[in-house]
Amino acid sequence: VRCPYTYSLLWRGEIGRDEILDEATRELVAERVAFQEQVDASVPPIEVGSLEDVQALFVSGVTLYHTPSYQNPDLKILGQPDGIDPAGGLMVPIEFKIHKDVSVLDELELAFYWLLLTPQRTLEDEPRGIVVLRREGMPVSVDVIIAPNRIKRVVELLAKVRAARKERVAPRICGCNVCTKVRREEVRSYAAEHKDLTMLAGI
Repeated sequence: VRCPYTYSLLWRGEIGRDEILDEATRELVAERVAFQEQVDASVPPIEVGSLEDVQALFVSGVTLYHTPSYQNPDLKILGQPDGIDPAGGLMVPIEFKIHKDVSVLDELELAFYWLLLTPQRTLEDEPRGIVVLRREGMPVSVDVIIAPNRIKRVVELLAKVRAARKERVAPRICGCNVCTKVRREEVRSYAAEHKDLTMLAGI
């Protein structure tokens, strides 16, 4: 979503994870970790030893954070949401964010996790998720309805991710750390040579 070119380079091992983050982003990551630890401290810890233990907790209605990894074999995706509210079998994904309002990227992330948890779902209802936002330093849970166009967009992005793994994505000028610093000259030269529209101001 942010930069297909960077993702393609990262997948191929042409750049390291440390190169995709600038200092400001590193600070945001650290803030997010601290915020999640703050939320963790407000709920009692639960010891689980197996997936069977996890399933038993869900049956009893316990909301779980630090979930195990899940897979959706039909969509060939895997992932680990920040939390899951079983909601009687609906399996509602939870994500922690340090901003104060729900963004489009938050909705896309929830849509991905909604699809991921489909095999675990025993109750069908309107797709939704929960974003735990930081407002005035405190965690605030916000229920989010996942619109059909968000689900559709995630499916489209999955296809683009797989395409980016097969063939290197052509660079375009963007504001990410790789395009503005790590590979700046390569990106600008390619965009100029191919008369990419991102050379125009405002695009």
